Amino acid sequence: MGLAAPGGLANVWFDTSAICEPELLRAVIDAFGPGRLLWGSDFPVSEMRGRCVTPGDGFAWLEPDTVDFARFAPHGSPTQVGLESLRALRQAVEGCGLSPQHVEGICAGNALGLLGMDDTQGGPGSPERR
Repeated sequence: MGLAAPGGLANVWFDTSAICEPELLRAVIDAFGPGRLLWGSDFPVSEMRGRCVTPGDGFAWLEPDTVDFARFAPHGSPTQVGLESLRALRQAVEGCGLSPQHVEGICAGNALGLLGMDDTQGGPGSPERR
């Protein structure tokens, strides 16, 4: 099954909130195109220091309460989850070779199109956005 299972559904969207691994975002882009991906930050979580990782089929938080970051000093200081998520998105975008227009769609245009607030870019999920 996996990520491609809902591929035929026109109402499936993905957001980037707290996703800190570019491979996950690349999988969405590869399976659905950049027109189905929406930037999200989940503000309270984005302010935490740490990182969300995917061991096996789940996820785990690496944060000061769960990891002794002092053991990794000076290279292991945790940064904000929002910055980790943004870095993952940038790596995914670059790895997939997306255009600046695709990035603009992910960061704003796809959501505007989904909400019916922007019809100048062909709408989200359209061939122009793939």
